[in-house]
Amino acid sequence: MKIFNIDKLTHLISGKANKPADNAGKAPEKPGTARKDQVNLSQDAQQLSQLRKAAADLEEIRPEVIERLQKELKEGTYSPDNQKVAQKIVARAIEEDLGE
Repeated sequence: MKIFNIDKLTHLISGKANKPADNAGKAPEKPGTARKDQVNLSQDAQQLSQLRKAAADLEEIRPEVIERLQKELKEGTYSPDNQKVAQKIVARAIEEDLGE
């Protein structure tokens, strides 16, 4: 297989094709100095990143627990620990107040 126009292909791969030179009017960089890369994310991308992190932090859904709870609800034998429920309600309310 022959590859023609290897220079153009190299520029395409490196992302330099059809981009204007952004160093017009600037002094050439000194040897030994490196430019720092910079990435700017849109607000949507930042929110998506936060959502992905939050989803990763969620507890794993365990089918056996769901099935057990559904069975208990159906049979009328489900009895949550009222103390734990109250503690979680208060803790979440405090988190929401502090988060705002």
